Amino acid sequence: MTGKDLSLVILYDIYSNLLSEKEKESFEYYYLDDLSLSEIAEIMHTSRQGARDNIVRAEKSLLNYEEKLGLKKKNEENDKNISLAISLLDEGKNEEAKRVLENTKF
Repeated sequence: MTGKDLSLVILYDIYSNLLSEKEKESFEYYYLDDLSLSEIAEIMHTSRQGARDNIVRAEKSLLNYEEKLGLKKKNEENDKNISLAISLLDEGKNEEAKRVLENTKF
């Protein structure tokens, strides 16, 4: 495996309930606990390749869920719109802030 893509941790926060238990466990050990494949394999009573396969499968699933559902992207867009609305409110532009919030999809 190459370097860790830590943006996957955000996707994990959103979509983890859609993963299998083995995928969740392996992902957490690797990304959250920073364990090596050997350590994960030992804990999970599998081979290094088995541990790696679970992690890769979890990564692919998370990316696939985001591609299909786009919840991370929607959250980022909403955060941007809320920040814009706050700035507009600070400037006294209440009607513009209201329009931005009305067009925000929650």
